[in-house]
Amino acid sequence: MPLSIVERIRQIFRGRSNVATKGKRNLRLVQLEDRRMLNATFAFAADTLDLSAFAGVSSLEISEATLSVDGSNVNAYSFTIDAGTWGGDSSPTGIEVVGGTELRIATSLFTDVASDNPTINIVDAANSFDITISSPVNLVHDATHTGLLNIDVVGSVSQTGLASDALVVGNLSFNNLTLLDLSHATNDFDFIGGTATGAISIADADDIAVNSLTSGSTITLTSLGSINDAQDDLAADFTAGGLITLTADDEIGGSAPASAIDVDQRLEFAANSTVDASSTMSGNIELRGLGAIILQDVDTADGSIDVDADGTLTATDVASLTDNNANDITLTANGATSDIAVRLINAGNTGDVTLT
Repeated sequence: MPLSIVERIRQIFRGRSNVATKGKRNLRLVQLEDRRMLNATFAFAADTLDLSAFAGVSSLEISEATLSVDGSNVNAYSFTIDAGTWGGDSSPTGIEVVGGTELRIATSLFTDVASDNPTINIVDAANSFDITISSPVNLVHDATHTGLLNIDVVGSVSQTGLASDALVVGNLSFNNLTLLDLSHATNDFDFIGGTATGAISIADADDIAVNSLTSGSTITLTSLGSINDAQDDLAADFTAGGLITLTADDEIGGSAPASAIDVDQRLEFAANSTVDASSTMSGNIELRGLGAIILQDVDTADGSIDVDADGTLTATDVASLTDNNANDITLTANGATSDIAVRLINAGNTGDVTLT
């Protein structure tokens, strides 16, 4: 009687198969298609999104728009990498990975609790890649929860899209960048601070408070309000390898928190800084050099100028442009070996000029 299939299998495992074979077959190795490895990771909890481990990624694009997330059209942040896939927990409603490379997160997840302070951390010390912000992006929840954008990567950060596309966030913090260019005039930051080996350029539609900015190249700040020291301490607010350019409608220095350490409320510059500062409408200018300082072009449309230096002070072009008795210019060089070198100082016919 022919053996059943089950009996044949049993005999094979017992080593007693009577089934004839057609001969030995060589083992053939087949290389399977490479699996796509995870090239970036995300983690979301409460009001905070952490992005990291961008292996093999050369660019990250950030935007905000009405997008389909989990089958519903909602306002969402989008994070798109140019290679690889996102890895992370996308099971919560409001988080979706589309096509492997785009991470979408509903903005409502960052503000569903009254105390939420929307926070995005992009941190990767091991990989180099560039970040572009390609649309208006707003991280503000309410007047007291204005959001935090923290970027600590080796790469550049810049804005594309329309000049009217604003990045709005209460606290902008960055470190180790090769370049930062957030120069859309509609941007709105409360506090800024960070480091870059290349140029730093920031524009703001309102007041800017500076924690500390360090650049191996130039620093350019433009404000439609004022520029002041966030801490108002005596530490350097600006350190740059090139020209530091500050342009504001209102004052530059001269305003501080109630508990200010620096009673003069000045902005501080690292030794040997070269400064171009302009108050274009009405405002005083209050600066301090923590060593020698060069005032390449310092002027106010209507206000006083007071600069103090712990080294030689060079006044290449210093002017108060409205003739008013209150619009005085005071330059002080501290130290027995410090000098004041003057090329042009202009306080009008009624303003006083004091050199010490």
